[in-house]
Order: sequence, then C-alpha cells, then structure tokens
Amino acid sequence: MSAESPLPALDGRADGIAVRRLAFLARVGELLASSIDYERTLQHVAQLVVPELGDLCIVDVLEDGVLRRLGLAHAHAHAHADADADADADADKIALLRQLAQHYPARQGSPTPAAMAMAAGCTEFYPHVTPEMIASHTIDPDHEALIRAIGIRSHIAVPMRTHDRIIGVISLGITGPDRRYTPDDVALAEDLARRAALAVDHARLYRVAQQELARRREVEAELQVSEQRFRAIVEQSPLSTQFLSPEGMTVAVNRAWETLWGATLDQLGDYNVLKDPQLEATGIAPLLRRAFQGETVQLPTIAYDPRVTMPARGGHDDPVRWVSAVAYPLRDDAGRVREVVLVHSDVTATMRAEQQLRASEQRLHRALTAAHMNVWDWNLVTDVVECSANAEAFWGIHVGAASDFLEVVHPDDLDTVAAAARDAIAGRSAYAVDYRLRHPDGMVRWMQSRGHVEFDGEGRAIRMLGVTIDISGLKRAEQDLRMLADAGETLGASLDYETTLNELAHVVVPRLADWYVVDLLNDQGSLDRISIRHRDPARVELAARLALRYPPQRGSGAWRAIETGQADWAESITDEQLEQAARDPEHLEILRELQLKS
Repeated sequence: MSAESPLPALDGRADGIAVRRLAFLARVGELLASSIDYERTLQHVAQLVVPELGDLCIVDVLEDGVLRRLGLAHAHAHAHADADADADADADKIALLRQLAQHYPARQGSPTPAAMAMAAGCTEFYPHVTPEMIASHTIDPDHEALIRAIGIRSHIAVPMRTHDRIIGVISLGITGPDRRYTPDDVALAEDLARRAALAVDHARLYRVAQQELARRREVEAELQVSEQRFRAIVEQSPLSTQFLSPEGMTVAVNRAWETLWGATLDQLGDYNVLKDPQLEATGIAPLLRRAFQGETVQLPTIAYDPRVTMPARGGHDDPVRWVSAVAYPLRDDAGRVREVVLVHSDVTATMRAEQQLRASEQRLHRALTAAHMNVWDWNLVTDVVECSANAEAFWGIHVGAASDFLEVVHPDDLDTVAAAARDAIAGRSAYAVDYRLRHPDGMVRWMQSRGHVEFDGEGRAIRMLGVTIDISGLKRAEQDLRMLADAGETLGASLDYETTLNELAHVVVPRLADWYVVDLLNDQGSLDRISIRHRDPARVELAARLALRYPPQRGSGAWRAIETGQADWAESITDEQLEQAARDPEHLEILRELQLKS
C-alpha cells in the first residue's frame, strides 16, 4: 500500500455503529470530565445526546430529596429546518417540552417512566409507545395530551446509579417515524447514565470537599480573628491583667499591668504569687488559692507595695498601689484549671483622694469645733438639713430638718429667727440673726447665724447655705463689760460706802449672781454685814436668819477669804459639802433651803 492510499474501511455496518458509539461515549466522557459544574455539564450532555440517541433528552437529578431538571434538549432545536412549516413544528415541540418541564416536573412516586426507573432502580424500556401506555404513565388528561402532542414514539428511562445509590434519571425519546430503540440503544443509554452518575458523584464529592475546605478556612480565619481580638482586648485593656500557671508563676501580662506596677514580665523572675508573704498578711492568699481550685473570686481592696516582695524589679517613685481584683480560672476541655487570670483594678487615686478628703474633713471638724462653729445646708424643697460633722455636739441634738433646730431655739427668740428666715427666702435680705439656744444640759447659749439663699431659674428659693457661730463668750464679755461699767458708775456715785455697796447689789444681781452678800471687818476685828440681796425677797429673810443664828466662823467662808487674801470659790456645791459645813441639823436644813449651786 502506498503512502498516498486512504485508510482501509471497516467491514460491516455493525462495526461502524460500534465505532460511532465508542466515539460518542468518548465525547461524553471528555465533556463530563471537562468541568465540576455538573449542572451546566449535564445540559451540555443532553445536547450531545441528541440526535445520537434520540430526538429528545431530559436529565433529572436528585438533590436534597427532590428531582431537579438539569438537562433538556430536542434534536430540532439545534438543526435548521428546510421549510417554514417544519420550522413551526419544531418550535412547537420545543415549547411543549418547556411546558412539560414547567407544569409536570419530575416527581418521585408519579407514574411517569422516569419516576418508575428511579423507584425500581432499573431501566424502563418502551420500544413502541402506544396511546394506552401514555394514558397509564401520565398524571392527568392534560399531561397525557401534552405527551401525545410531543409525539414520543419510543422511550427509554435510565436510572443514574453510582455505587448503591440512584442519584437521577436520564429520559430519552424518539419522535420521528423511521426509528425505534433497540436493546443496543438501551445498553448505550445505561453506559451513558453510569458515566454521568459517576461524574455527578465525583463533582459532588469535590464540591463537598471544597466546601469543607472553605469552611475550615473560614473557621481558621475566624479563630485567627478571634485570637487577634482576644490578644488586642487583653493587650489594650485598661485593666491590669496577669496570667498565672497552676503553680502560681506568671506566664503573661498586658501593658496595663506593666504600667500599674512599673515592671515587665522578664523582671518578675521566680516570683510566685502563691508564696507572696504580703498577700498572706493581708488575707488575700487564701482567697486567691480558691481561684486556683476552680472558683471565681472577688479580692478586696488592699494597699500593695511591690518593694516588699519584688525588690529591685522596677517600680515607680511611689510604688504603693491600692488595688481590688478578680481572679478566675481558665479550664481546658477536660475541665482542669489551665491558668488563672488575675485582673486588677487600680483604685489608688480614689483611695488617696478619700484619704485626703477624710484628713480635710477632720481638719475642718477640728477647726469648726475650736472656733465653735457649725456649717449647714438647708434644702428648702425637701426641708432636709445637712450639717458638718460636729453638729450633734454643737446643737445638742440631731438636726435632720428645720423643725429639729427650732425645738432648741429659745422661745423668746423663735419669732426673730422665723422672721429672718422668711425675709431671706423672700429675697428681701441675707439671712443674719442672733438668738439664744437652749442646750439639753440646761445651759442657754447665744448663737449667730449667717446664710445665703440660692434660687432656681424661676426665682424660687431652693437652698440656704450658712454657718452658725457660738457667740456665748462674746455675749458674756459684753455683759461683763456693761456690768463693770455700771459697777464703776455706782461705786463713783457716793462717798458713803455702805450706800454704795447696797446700790452695787442692784448691778450684780441677777446679772452676775443670784446671791449678793457683803461682810466688812470692823475696828473690833469682827464682821459687819453691810448688804444682802437675792432676786427672791423670801430668800433674803432666810439668809438674815442664817447669819444671826450661825454667824461666820474663822477659817471658813468670808473669814477664810479675809485671812488668806484669796478668793474662796466652788464651781459646784454638792449635798455632801453642805453636810460637812453644817454645824447641826438645823444649820444643814437652812443651807439646803438656800439652794446654793456654785
């Protein structure tokens, strides 16, 4: 045979058909292997099948328990018609197939050959389709009419089987009058279905694998973001955070911890929180050990000095820090404590401010007490009065409302105090008033109050701030000066000393004393009573009787002042002192009737 000779022809028609079908399966295999997008690939397969295996091809694939139509092709949709009538007929067939797909999609359990092939797992082969077959394999008359209009004359429905599962069905049909399906066509269709099923199965497995990989990548990315977020939260947290091993060693700290203590992780060295004597001394260690045993523990506020436990490991000029803390365990999957997290809250500034405030309040309290002053704040809306810390000692009562204060004001001064308050609240004047206070111990004290009224935006009085000063000493000094002035005037008014001393009694009683008695030493060396006075005349008669019955004796009373040249006084006179001074029971009775107190 020369080089120019053509290839020898195959012998026989059967061999030609076999070669053509092998070539067809090769093209199908190449098409199925070309993409993992099996939805588009199956549509291309349906288009490849016609007209090789029929005039129409439908591919239904089972997805999530539902048959989904992925391939639909008709031979005349891909060929040019020779006449207008034939073109119209082809267009009608295509429209009918689309109508079939829309109104009668493949459903499991229906009487259609495709559903029967799916259910039985074997090929449904109809070489000659009769009207009776159409009637028995359609759902309703409209379905039957639609199949008749499409004109299927021969039909094969082949299940798509992979391993022990059926994943879909390929339906083939002949609508032309000159051809019918043979068992060889069935074998070729089944081979096609197996190849398509394997391709779909592999594509699905690949898709699942890709989805799993994508999911893992997403999870890894989320874990990475979560870890970055956790690190950022810890590192950027304003709260000092310390991570401790189960043995008590520090394994990590954040910037806030380094700022708080002025040290770094490397500087901690062999420091062990469970062996910290300062934490033992402050009672924190037993609580902290509970966190290592698996509890979340709130640690109370303490002052911690790192110089005691961590000398020469960094620190501030003033390293003492007031901190409260929370300690909580981190567990592994088995529930074992893997680490303990210690979160400090730095309250140093607050504690120091509180200390300074307490010191300031103590200084103010001492100053107010020393100056006999009290500061008060009267809420005119709620009638609540708040006073400085020395209020109870100053007023002699607990002042919580204006009515409490008024209870100890001298009755004769109530109207004056009330009028001053009304004028100040009305805005007519500042609050300024002097008045007397009846102390629970019976003493009457003079007070001077000054205050300022605050008004809201509508001009209503809402608050009065003021200070009250105990001016009893000032009032006594004024009274003493006035009395001394009156006494000087009286003493200079006459040269008759007896008359002068009697007139002096009017000055002394009752401003200085309840009793006034003057005894003068005469030329004979005895005492003459020049004057005696009391606000109660009956008491004067009692004192005169006492002097006649029990005249002064040397060494006591007036004689002791004359003999020593010094004042003889007693701050208080008790009944025991009267008993010691009395000469007999009658004397004691008269002394008691005098009601001497000082």
